[in-house]
Amino acid sequence: MSDFAQRLADGAADLGVALAPESVGRLDAYRRILQEWNQSMNLVAEADDETLLEKHFLDALRLAAVLVAVAATPHPLLAKEGAGGGPVLPDVGQPSGVASSCATPGVTGPPPAPSLARRGYPAGTGPTSLVDIGAGAGLPGLVVKAALPELRVVLIESHQRRAAFIREAARAMGLDVEVLPLRAEEAGRLPEHRERHDRVTARRVAELAVLYEYALPLLRPGGVAVLPKGEGLDDELTAAAGVAEKLGGGPPRTMEHRGRRFVVVEKLSATPDAYPRAPGRPTKRPLRGG
Repeated sequence: MSDFAQRLADGAADLGVALAPESVGRLDAYRRILQEWNQSMNLVAEADDETLLEKHFLDALRLAAVLVAVAATPHPLLAKEGAGGGPVLPDVGQPSGVASSCATPGVTGPPPAPSLARRGYPAGTGPTSLVDIGAGAGLPGLVVKAALPELRVVLIESHQRRAAFIREAARAMGLDVEVLPLRAEEAGRLPEHRERHDRVTARRVAELAVLYEYALPLLRPGGVAVLPKGEGLDDELTAAAGVAEKLGGGPPRTMEHRGRRFVVVEKLSATPDAYPRAPGRPTKRPLRGG
């Protein structure tokens, strides 16, 4: 095992994520091909081992933990406790930017499971599909796929060269993924993807109001959008208040897992046929609530 692979395994354990040895090997292979291709094309700004580990791979594993934590039942990816002995599951915050009582202050653990179970998850199962919007170099989708190989992963990346890299990286990792060289607005109109998926995520792609329009049309009722966010989240939540509901989503809630904040939105009903709008329209004229 390489030094990077060992540090990755240890870092995952610190996050409470139980990576199989095969998953660690696949991620080490991903690291190598990413560093090789990054010499000739701009996949990531910095591709040294430390940056890839901390900024990209472990960050994606935080997302993987949240993706399964919001399922109706515990998932084996989540260890009982992290290396530090702390709780593994994310903290649940108040609904964000809306007046609602669907979360309770001070409660820790995943969001209440009954709504997800009622909306179609069979007992004892978790998500079966994930869409990664604006996948770039395959982050976070390829890392999540390596950690959860049973998950069907669809990576949307409109730049042809980056989409080609994702395919080649998946081949080097021994993973079967679907790569769509399209814009998210186009994918959301395809019958084979519209309202077909359990989870949707997007990392460093757009503000929340835009992400909701990208993500919610792809989710089936009962599915969940899990959107990692950083600084400026509170302002984004205010600007996007009411937008998720307009697109068939429930009240957004915030979650935190090991220093990373996420916005989580459950799909409650079908997205109106008018959405997503034409490519480029969501970013030029973001939806507003009301």
